[in-house]
Amino acid sequence: KELIERLALCNPTVTILGGDIVAGSGVYGYYKGKRYFPGIEDKWFENVWCYVKDKLSNNLWIKGNHDVDPGCYFYHNWFDRLWCVNIGKFKFIGFDTYNEDSVIPGQATPYLSLHDMIWLRKRLCEDERSKVILVHHPFNEWHDYSPEVFGGISDIRCVLSGHSHEVKKSETLISWGKYKVPDYTNGTGASDAQSHMATVSIFWKDGTENTILMDSGLKISGKSDIK
Repeated sequence: KELIERLALCNPTVTILGGDIVAGSGVYGYYKGKRYFPGIEDKWFENVWCYVKDKLSNNLWIKGNHDVDPGCYFYHNWFDRLWCVNIGKFKFIGFDTYNEDSVIPGQATPYLSLHDMIWLRKRLCEDERSKVILVHHPFNEWHDYSPEVFGGISDIRCVLSGHSHEVKKSETLISWGKYKVPDYTNGTGASDAQSHMATVSIFWKDGTENTILMDSGLKISGKSDIK
């Protein structure tokens, strides 16, 4: 709620929730060394969806490892695993790095399927738009599982990720070491993070982008009708 209220002051064109919307699902999750079953139900996702859509327009979701696990698939009632949206010169690609068809219960590491990697390759090659990959796990945690997907690709503007309960910027070499892709990781929505910050990116008409972090203290000093 803290992050959503803060983002609402900016009135963003699109808002993406980067996964781990719930604290645990199915047989996944441990608390102080003891297995727990939080009983996540479909209503939980509905409450999140209704709260966000009333505060922010055009909200999209990315699936994290906590959002689904064998025996608990309520996430799929509210959003797709794989999606892409074209806005101007940019293609925003929502990608799932935690395919529950092959995941080992209790693990948080990325699990990619061949089908998903083929889908991502097609999205990267089908046009000349600047690509923005939106994903839960940081890029360097799963790129090595599928380097051939990025062979010959040079128009990925950036990757936006979460998962790790920290803020960091890194660069991953793709196209067999010929091209660097910046990865902005922000997992500070987690309860154990000292400061909860929102990632705000501006995508310009010339195909460039600027990404900043927004902490507390944002206020509206005035309003204007200028478009």
